[in-house]
Amino acid sequence: TFITGFPGEDESAFNNLVDFIQKAKLFNAGFFKYSKEQNTASYKLDWHLLESVKIKRKLPDIVIIEINERKPVAALIAGESFALIDRECRILETVKETNMPIVEGLEVKIQDGKFIGEENPEFVATFKKLSGILEGNGVKDRITNYKVDKENKITFVIDKTKKVILGDEKNIEYKLLLLESAINELPPTQKGSIDLSNEGQALYSPEE
Repeated sequence: TFITGFPGEDESAFNNLVDFIQKAKLFNAGFFKYSKEQNTASYKLDWHLLESVKIKRKLPDIVIIEINERKPVAALIAGESFALIDRECRILETVKETNMPIVEGLEVKIQDGKFIGEENPEFVATFKKLSGILEGNGVKDRITNYKVDKENKITFVIDKTKKVILGDEKNIEYKLLLLESAINELPPTQKGSIDLSNEGQALYSPEE
């Protein structure tokens, strides 16, 4: 029986496992992805990096393992560097340059593997919903930066031309449906703001 995705497992360790499986020519084997469970020794370890693991077996003797690693969706400013975060708001790594959308307005102690929800629970709750929906509707790649105010309300910029005022997480799915409809009606180069903080409305104001 094998487990993959244990905290700290890197690509080299995973490749060693794959090499062993290919060379051992096992008659029978079981595979499991690591699961983060409370009251276990590994629960408090850093680097819980695997989001999903897909394991396939093609008879008679070929095992195919697909790994879906956590991917950065945004970046925090960390002095002269940037800390990349995934959609669960865990810091993945610190880099000198990035093309990820920048999140402004959060005060976070930067540490690889750190979950920033401990310091910013309201932002994390909203951001997790927001990034998941935006990834599904194709808008995510058009966002250039996020900004968080003192009340943890989020604004972001689409197409480098439109400021979107999201507000809090209330009715976020409906707000983003309104947003999708609004931006589809506006030219990409049209500058202005779209206010979604008023319930049931997407109010557009052109830039003067």
